Amino acid sequence: MTVNVSKPVSNLREQLSELNRPVGSHGSQLMKSTNTAESFSLVGAGRKNLIINGSCMIDQRNSGSAVSSGYAVDRTHIEGFNGAGTGTGQQVTDAPEGLFKSLKITVTGTDTSLGSTDFYTLRHIIEGQNVAHLGFGTNNAKTVTLSFWVKSSITGIFCCSLGNGGNNKTMPREYHIDNPNKWEYKTLTFDPAITGSWGTDHGRGFSVRWCMGVGFTRTGTVDVYNGNESHGTSKHTNLFATNGATFQITGMQLEEGNAATPFEQLSYGEELALCQRYYQQVVGYSDMVCVGPGRSNGTTNAPFSVPLSVPLRASPAINSCNWAVFTPHVQANINNHTPAVTKWDEHNNVLVLQISGLSGMTNGRSLTVFLNSGHTLSMNAEL
Repeated sequence: MTVNVSKPVSNLREQLSELNRPVGSHGSQLMKSTNTAESFSLVGAGRKNLIINGSCMIDQRNSGSAVSSGYAVDRTHIEGFNGAGTGTGQQVTDAPEGLFKSLKITVTGTDTSLGSTDFYTLRHIIEGQNVAHLGFGTNNAKTVTLSFWVKSSITGIFCCSLGNGGNNKTMPREYHIDNPNKWEYKTLTFDPAITGSWGTDHGRGFSVRWCMGVGFTRTGTVDVYNGNESHGTSKHTNLFATNGATFQITGMQLEEGNAATPFEQLSYGEELALCQRYYQQVVGYSDMVCVGPGRSNGTTNAPFSVPLSVPLRASPAINSCNWAVFTPHVQANINNHTPAVTKWDEHNNVLVLQISGLSGMTNGRSLTVFLNSGHTLSMNAEL
């Protein structure tokens, strides 16, 4: 009996060329993915950076001026130069390729023998709602990876830590700065924390710290979650031992997963709006800046509405300024006065403040509130 077997015609040369196609390990993973959700996860599509203003583009408070405490750029805080040393932080235009700004720390006074409670850190607190999906504090917690560019005049072992914002669960990790005054790219992967209290609401979620010097009560075991605020380890280099030493950072990115991906570039407007959830300001100029309209309450109180760029995260802290209140029949002035917050809503783009202690006003009259020249109204809703 004769059996005939047929098969499609194939080109051996084409088949051999298929074998030479350069498919890396990640490409192989993509080809093996079983559904769109798995492919999406492998590609890392969508918004990924949990750090706001990681490129240091936004500096609402200082416009590049040096400060010795507080927010040197939006969302990244000089968490005390807590010791005998002193220094400044400021936004500068020196940055690695693809980025345009960085945060620069300069030592202006030394601390050569760190006290037990001394620490010199930069801190970035991430809102709990933005990290809730990572499941920290549960058995479903996920790995996260931190990447950043750093440049320092001092080489050695430095530390960065991930913690739960003051609830005493912190992992310090070490990295090396190998070359003085050269930009170096660093990545640190943090294992998931299945225990501890990690915020998931509009309060503190994660706290990321870059350490420049630390006393032993703020140190911990490397690569594990310690039961204290462990900013660094016993091997950490003390930048503040050298007068004039500098430390710069930019391109800060924290993302889900065990691998760092390219820095997520946002437009200036997008980054500014994200920052303004935590801080907004109105700058007075020549007594012509109207902060908002209102209606007099009795003869001494002036409640007024301040339009916001975006809703603030929480009811803000307000600073003292000089004010001028105009009604159709009278002008009332008051200096060095801090208005009270009378209405804040997490979903509302209007904040209601009230100036008290005025005189000569008539109840129920429309009014407008002006900010005097040289004064800045700060609305601070930082974590």
